[in-house]
Amino acid sequence: MITFDVITVSAAIGGCKNTDSPNYNPEATFSDGSCIEVELGECVDRYILGISLANCKSKASKKALKVYSMYQSLLASISEKNSVKIEMYKEKLADLCNCKTC
Repeated sequence: MITFDVITVSAAIGGCKNTDSPNYNPEATFSDGSCIEVELGECVDRYILGISLANCKSKASKKALKVYSMYQSLLASISEKNSVKIEMYKEKLADLCNCKTC
């Protein structure tokens, strides 16, 4: 008679494990370095929530659109797990947000 040991294999899920990060993934089993800095998330919130729809051609509205566009591109690059794009979009967002600590 042959006996076998039971082996359980589970897939590791990479993602952001920082609960303060805007892209926190509660299903992640290990941190893959994809966390977005809290300051960048706050910047995006500030620009997007502060936009005035009454004057969508204003300088502030145009900047808010740029911030939103960069943020969406950052999220897409995180989904793609493209580290080059992730760093590029993080830098662009930090510049737009004038973030010295990001």
